[in-house]
Amino acid sequence: NPEAWQGLAHFCEHMLFLGTASYPDEGDFESYIASNGGSNNAYTDSEETVYFFDVGAGALPGALARFSDFFAAPLFTESATAREVAAIESEHSKNIQSDGWRTEQLLRATRGVSGHPYNGFFTGNRATLRDGGGGARAALLDFYGEYYRADQMDLSLLGPQSLDELQRLATEQFSRLPSRPGPPASAKYDPLGLPLSPDQGGGLGSGAVASPFATLVVPVREQRAVSATWCLPVADFDTWLACKPQVALSQLLTARADGSLLSLLKREGLGTAIEVGVEEQTRSFAVVTASLALTEAGLAAWPTAMGHLFSYLRLCREKGVPSHVFDDAKALAQLGFRYAEPSQPQAFVTATAASMPLYRPAAWLSGPSLLEGAGGPPTVRQLLGGMTPRAAMVEVCAKEVAPKAPLSERIYGTRYGRQPIEGEVAAWEAAPLLPELSLPRPNPFIPKRLAIKAPQTLPRKEGVPSPTPSLLPAADGARVHFLPDRTFGRPRAFAYFLWRSPEFYTSARTAVTAELFAGMLAEVLQEATYEAAQAGLVAASGVSSDAFTVQLGGYDERLPALATLVASTVRSFEPTQGAFERKVDILRRQLRDAERRQPISLAGYRRGLALQPARFSNEQLAAAAGEVSLSDVAAMQEGVLREAQLEAFVAGNLRENEAAEMVRGVRAALPAAPLAAERLPVRRLRRLPP
Repeated sequence: NPEAWQGLAHFCEHMLFLGTASYPDEGDFESYIASNGGSNNAYTDSEETVYFFDVGAGALPGALARFSDFFAAPLFTESATAREVAAIESEHSKNIQSDGWRTEQLLRATRGVSGHPYNGFFTGNRATLRDGGGGARAALLDFYGEYYRADQMDLSLLGPQSLDELQRLATEQFSRLPSRPGPPASAKYDPLGLPLSPDQGGGLGSGAVASPFATLVVPVREQRAVSATWCLPVADFDTWLACKPQVALSQLLTARADGSLLSLLKREGLGTAIEVGVEEQTRSFAVVTASLALTEAGLAAWPTAMGHLFSYLRLCREKGVPSHVFDDAKALAQLGFRYAEPSQPQAFVTATAASMPLYRPAAWLSGPSLLEGAGGPPTVRQLLGGMTPRAAMVEVCAKEVAPKAPLSERIYGTRYGRQPIEGEVAAWEAAPLLPELSLPRPNPFIPKRLAIKAPQTLPRKEGVPSPTPSLLPAADGARVHFLPDRTFGRPRAFAYFLWRSPEFYTSARTAVTAELFAGMLAEVLQEATYEAAQAGLVAASGVSSDAFTVQLGGYDERLPALATLVASTVRSFEPTQGAFERKVDILRRQLRDAERRQPISLAGYRRGLALQPARFSNEQLAAAAGEVSLSDVAAMQEGVLREAQLEAFVAGNLRENEAAEMVRGVRAALPAAPLAAERLPVRRLRRLPP
């Protein structure tokens, strides 16, 4: 974006939909797509704008004729320019209450290096775009002329037409795109150096330098978190793309097994979750963030929680990342790509168009998924070398920091403050390695046997009924449905277990107890099944008003062992006071946040209260949350599913005897007596008067 026109790239994206030389009617493209059963949209990110649509196959030529004219001959009419600023302002108004948009802009405002375009206001609003006047149309034409040229564009088409026909359509419609010489857009900022720095004054004046400080942020929604963000140079962009060091980094920091950072934070009652990701990546720099979700005690002791993070990073630097971390990541990426489910057409072309500039043609499809080359270990070492306490931009986000947040960010109005942390940084740098932390072991759940067990049939013809599950013999009133995969040819299987019981929703207090029990179980399962989850297996459990459920899926070789592990954990895990307090805290915050949800969610909630006689209100649940104790959860665990009706569905790459054996293993691990018919829960709806 030009400094004088913040949000111009986003504005240009909007304007291209509003009339072209061959199709001057502003609504022509939208009308054509909608009348042919399609949809369309676009988005502007930090370094690219992506336009996409889907449409009935026969309408593709007409859609491409209109679509290509976006880029060959947009009109940018004065009237549309003035009107469309209102749509930009509407988007901005919607984003104002989003913590994601707010904290992203605040990072740029408080840590941004003056003069770098990364620190601008990307989406724009009525003020930055001058209400569509003041030279807005001329600015749009200049921007379009500089950046919308063929050598900066990529096109991805998908359709039932032959490749020759698709190529003909592409050549016919897009060969007339502007072809003007010029440098790549990134040439304007690649030489500028890093855009963010931990020692920027952040509003103290151009070039001002501050001693280390933490930014204290007041969020819109209920949350407690502390994060560290690093802006790091990218020495070799192509190597980064090939080896994807963020995958190994995330596996290290977000591990949930014993010896992991998260396991220690939970054991000490400081944190509940960790997220690690690359927030931004260009050819010259990457913005990496590690965020810790905190308990109430963790917020009070957030420097300790951050100290644990830095201790783990130091462990990785000094001990070195084991080679099996990279080997496992490569193997799992290969499996994921080999057995990936087909994408939706629109999602497929959108993703490939965005990735085509980054990879050679032979890797356009595989490049974003696979981990290739030997660059992983040295690139991760380089990342870890830069992720030090003094290089970190620390942010504490919680409503509780409001008394220390006298400042306001100018675009979103985010309240924030600064807290000096020179002492904390020095302590983090000098802290010893913690004996409770260890590096991960090789993953024993990565599948080795991938044979397809059922003979595959040809794709189902129109009019031929779909295969239906068979009912397997089972004792004690249980119902077990089985459907072998004869269509997809993937070494995966899925299992769904449902125990019907009337014990979970007899009162608001019981409903809250059941919710807390399910949350504590899910937390235990996160650690117990972490390695399985990394190896492509998923396990989830939950409670509803009338049932307890377990869902399992993934590569079939180890699925039965995972099913037994999950079932045996239901009654064997130990509910702890720390876990109970974490889950109560999360539930209370969710209930307090309930009235801040989108109107459609609130409407659904009110409808449920009106139509479901047994439904409890958020106020009733919040009151019950203040009464429930750990002993209530322990009592529910002791008595859970002593009587229940089991129904199971097993499908995928399994033989009938394997499916039956899996169910027997689950029933042995979690036995339940048959539930009398008169005690079966019945869902009822209230008939409202006319």
